[in-house]
Amino acid sequence: FNGGPIADLKTHSLLISMKILSSNKQTFYEVTLQNCSCPDYIYRQAAKAGKCKHMKAMEALNNVSTR
Repeated sequence: FNGGPIADLKTHSLLISMKILSSNKQTFYEVTLQNCSCPDYIYRQAAKAGKCKHMKAMEALNNVSTR
C-alpha cells in the first residue's frame, strides 16, 4: 500500500482525492469529499446532495487519520 490510504493514515494526512477500482475491475472512480465519478453519485446522490459509499469511506478514513 505504498502511497495509498494506509500511508496517509500513518502520517496523519488528510485524504484529498483517491481512485477506487470498480467491482467489475475495469473502471476506476475518482473520489473526493465533494464528489465521485461512480454511477450512484452521478445519477442518484448528486441531485439530492447525498454521498455515495466511496465518499463515505473517504470521510471515515479522514476521521480516523485525524484522531
